[in-house]
Amino acid sequence: PGQKARVHAISSGGGLLIRAVAAGLPIGKASIFEVPYRIESAPPMPDHYIATLEGFVEADERAGLVEYFNTQVVGLPSEMLEPMKGTPMWEALVAMAPTLVYDGLALGGDVQSLPVNMLSGIDIPVLSISSDHSTPWLRDAAKATAEAIPKGNYQSLAGGFHEVPPPVLAPVLTEFYGKEG
Repeated sequence: PGQKARVHAISSGGGLLIRAVAAGLPIGKASIFEVPYRIESAPPMPDHYIATLEGFVEADERAGLVEYFNTQVVGLPSEMLEPMKGTPMWEALVAMAPTLVYDGLALGGDVQSLPVNMLSGIDIPVLSISSDHSTPWLRDAAKATAEAIPKGNYQSLAGGFHEVPPPVLAPVLTEFYGKEG
């Protein structure tokens, strides 16, 4: 009680965390992993992104929404999705597919560019992390995010595409959150 929260968020959840910090929620430190802001080196967003997501939701086409998001936004080849279909992971993605609309809105809607004005107003320590095996634009976005935050720091960790294993991430977060300030 009386202490500010220390919060870690991943991917688009990091965009939501950034908005929470900027809105003044009682957060004392934050760490974010590869918030996919569309910086210059990123592939462009699909046209009418939010409306397209909403169309899938309105039609209750959850599997189609997951496929659209992964192929048109994340950039995965469709053949990489085929082995996932019918697995528990696929079913979980389909179940939460409508939340992709909120993810898109948290990142800025149809454009999702780096919100420099918002980031420059954040006055708490923020650690922005990327994986050394993610696409270059995700790593660049994580670095650009840290550079736009006055008390931002960037760190690249050993991992896979858009993920860092808990045994690699946990010590870094423990050190970051254990420091004063």
